[in-house]
Amino acid sequence: MRYGVTLSHLSRTFRTRYGQSLSGYIKALQLRRAQRLLRTTTLDTTRVGYACGFATRRTFFRAYRRATGESPRRHQLRLSPRGASSLRRR
Repeated sequence: MRYGVTLSHLSRTFRTRYGQSLSGYIKALQLRRAQRLLRTTTLDTTRVGYACGFATRRTFFRAYRRATGESPRRHQLRLSPRGASSLRRR
């Protein structure tokens, strides 16, 4: 217990107030940041995952695919001008 609030109380209060779990909210923030970095930087996908707080490349790829339906790399290629042509060739 820190700051006089237990984790279970914080989680319950957050869910009641915002309609979703605290961990789900944090994961959504991580994924939004990842999408922004994939769109606006030239960082490779592994570095994007680490920059967004994912512990491993695998957890990042799995969470990203679950949330968006595509891999981070495919998303990055689809958004870049050079990447779009390479996707069409496949």
